[in-house]
Amino acid sequence: MTQQRIDEIDISHIKIEDDSIDESEIVNEIDISHIKIEDDTPVDNFQSEKQQRLLVEPLYSSWSDHLPFIAAANVGVFYGLKQDAIVPDAFLSLDVEMPTDWSKKQNCSYFLWEFGKVPDVCIEIVSNREGNELGKKKDLYARIGVPY
Repeated sequence: MTQQRIDEIDISHIKIEDDSIDESEIVNEIDISHIKIEDDTPVDNFQSEKQQRLLVEPLYSSWSDHLPFIAAANVGVFYGLKQDAIVPDAFLSLDVEMPTDWSKKQNCSYFLWEFGKVPDVCIEIVSNREGNELGKKKDLYARIGVPY
């Protein structure tokens, strides 16, 4: 039996029908109008805010330009259309670009379907047990595939 290269296989006899696709069913943009991305409720104290800033600012001031990234503190990571965001104290996502137009809702938070990946690192500053960072949040990070 001789092997045939993929680019040598004749597929001209195969009929592909396009009429099965209803144009009205094609989704060009995901509707996120129901998702709440801000609640205007301060949840952290000055110490936590400073720790979060110290985790993010050095990356932007010292990182070389060869690899794009997003480092953010206290920004919602949305992993499902019908799920509340998980909000790490800080996260790092490599090989992604920061959107330029922040007036669009889909650019104001980290939507997995917009960036195409989970953050590479999520950091929680555990100061007390109220946020359940060691339990439920840690398990959720693992479940959605955050490696670190």
